[in-house]
Amino acid sequence: MIPFGLPPFLVYTLLFLAGTIVGRYLLICIERFPKHESLKKQLRSLKSPHFARYERKSFSEKIPVIGWFLLKSRVKSQGSDIPFRYPFIELLNGFIFVLLYWLEVPVSAEIKESCLYTEMMPEIFRGAVSSSTLFWVNLRYLFHLFLFEALIIASFIDLDLQIIPDGSTLPFMLIGLLGNWFSGCFYLVPVWFHDPSMMSTLKSISPEWTHFLMEGEQVASWIFHYPHLHGLLVSIMGIIVGGGVVWGVRLIGHWVLKREAMGFGDVILLAMIGSFIGWQPVLVVFFLAPVSALIVVILTWLFKPGREIPYGPYLSLATVVVLLKWPVVWPFAERIYDLGPLVIIMGLTMAGLLAVCLFFMQIVKRLLGISLYDSAFLNEWTSADQLFHFSGEKINLDQGNWKKEHWEGLYSSRGQAQQNQWKKQSPFE
Repeated sequence: MIPFGLPPFLVYTLLFLAGTIVGRYLLICIERFPKHESLKKQLRSLKSPHFARYERKSFSEKIPVIGWFLLKSRVKSQGSDIPFRYPFIELLNGFIFVLLYWLEVPVSAEIKESCLYTEMMPEIFRGAVSSSTLFWVNLRYLFHLFLFEALIIASFIDLDLQIIPDGSTLPFMLIGLLGNWFSGCFYLVPVWFHDPSMMSTLKSISPEWTHFLMEGEQVASWIFHYPHLHGLLVSIMGIIVGGGVVWGVRLIGHWVLKREAMGFGDVILLAMIGSFIGWQPVLVVFFLAPVSALIVVILTWLFKPGREIPYGPYLSLATVVVLLKWPVVWPFAERIYDLGPLVIIMGLTMAGLLAVCLFFMQIVKRLLGISLYDSAFLNEWTSADQLFHFSGEKINLDQGNWKKEHWEGLYSSRGQAQQNQWKKQSPFE
């Protein structure tokens, strides 16, 4: 399904070179976005395409990947050094360009070989291969490529600073929204479906006022009649559910643990992922991310114990697994989503169970004598400690100074109003 009948080796080579060149701009984003708080300033910082510290002077130094090693030898002779991550990200992005195309756009005319093929995907990707199918398959590859680039930027910044700037998420969220609306056929599964056989069983045990939720075909016909509206709805629901589920965990964690369970950047990151893939796959990403993080966290904890880890890279890794292994992942998830309206009830139940588990964990820690809060946080010198320190340095306003009138409220705030009044009435004044 490669366009223009080009040989696959040539296409993969060109994609790899394009990926390394784009990787250089990803490095600029990773370096500059954290230096600015507002989205506007982050985007403005991209005007200059050069690194201030490592400017490539010769043509050979501007060659992707290889140029970094040539630049490294020149900079090292000047008493400086260049981190290996710079050529690594260029190289990584080149491989991603090739890997995604290799798996998502099959070389043969068999669309079933695509890593996104399922029986629930849009009809245009399930029918006979045509010029229209060829166009949309390659355009969908470009669409998902934007998602992968956003994940690289957000993940590396989160690994460095445990923050996810808006520049790495919000512009890409807009691309996901507009892309799904414009195409109408980039979704992985329809925005809503159910298994009619399961619904008939549920009707017999459900109240009558809920029966309207269990009626109709497996996939509603309006989805095929209004594809662009459906694509827009897929993206909107992905944003709401993706951001909402992390926001819910954030609220529950703060309520029970009295500390931030997940950062607000993770909320926006998963919402951005949802704008590309929809609400059902983004929930799969959310539940798959802890699995991908578990081994890494255990190994990290053995060598460097700590309670806070950047969660963005694991959300990104789970997204990559979901997209590249969708035919393997989806059959397990489909059994749950076939339940239709029961999925909503299951989600609310799981949120309640999360709160109960966190409460139980806090009780067990208290019984075992384990500190409920991080000792490093408890020993932190806060702004309140600083104010208290300064107030203790000079308790009496008149100490070491000539007597002068002060606003009475200053004495009241220090608990000295009565003492000051007594001193004014003293015959020794």
